[in-house]
Amino acid sequence: MDTQELVQQPPAITNCPYHHLLGTKKGEGDVEDGGGQQFFFDQKSLDVAGRKRRQQQEGRGGKRNRGDRGVPDYKQSALFSTPPSSHSPHTSHTPPAPRGPCWFCLGGPQVEKHLVITVGDHSYLALPKGGLVPEHVLILPIGHHGASTSTPQEVLEEMKRFRDSLKRYYNSKDQSCISFERNFKSQHLQIQVVPVPKTPEAALRQVFIDHGKSLGLEFTEMDRATPLTDMVPVGAPYFVAHFDEGPQLFVRIRGRFPLQFGRCVFQMVSESLFFPSSLLDSLLSSNPSPSLSHFCHAMMQHLTRVH
Repeated sequence: MDTQELVQQPPAITNCPYHHLLGTKKGEGDVEDGGGQQFFFDQKSLDVAGRKRRQQQEGRGGKRNRGDRGVPDYKQSALFSTPPSSHSPHTSHTPPAPRGPCWFCLGGPQVEKHLVITVGDHSYLALPKGGLVPEHVLILPIGHHGASTSTPQEVLEEMKRFRDSLKRYYNSKDQSCISFERNFKSQHLQIQVVPVPKTPEAALRQVFIDHGKSLGLEFTEMDRATPLTDMVPVGAPYFVAHFDEGPQLFVRIRGRFPLQFGRCVFQMVSESLFFPSSLLDSLLSSNPSPSLSHFCHAMMQHLTRVH
């Protein structure tokens, strides 16, 4: 059966009665092909489009492949193109929106702003609820970033300057500065910074290692200059601890992990010989308000060096 027979319309056919609903003029789109009218497809336009497609393919000088027979080239399709990763620390400067209420996005209504100490360009300092000691501080990004591995570089650099400033402050009081991050079941990046009495870092580091082993966790020493993205892919859970000097401690979380691991380690430290009982009583005073006020005032003097 040839094309003329396929498109031939039966006798006594009238024009489309719905032109007034479609907004077209009468006769518009009614294609006459071989003496008969049809309204379902335009055979001529299909033939013209096919010829143009073949001419374009031949003009490129290449042989026709499967895509030339009407199969879409998915490699060139926008649906299959690879967009820039929203998790790269260097590509996107707009933080992703939280999936639900976030207690740490500074612009959100859930933030308890009376706990905020100071605000930078990209990050801020705040006091935690139920801090380990009165001078326990959080460093957080202002925007919604879930982990260091997915946070833009300029945000990480400012957070590091905050941490360096806290280190100088604690060292001026003859204390060591230990910080840690847990990227596991946490919605917003939090760097916990806790001062401890000046203690050999090897001993403090060993407490983390021993407690990790008791839970089946194998910590790895990580050079301070090594970025976390070299240790773990973006989105994967991990725990990392930072010390004043020497290597950091890193473990990739592959299963269950105690959410209070960091707090438990510091509790073990507080119960060890590293804390004289008189100092421990002072740090864990039931009425820390005067010392806390002094702490905030003194630390603000050191934070002027952040920028």
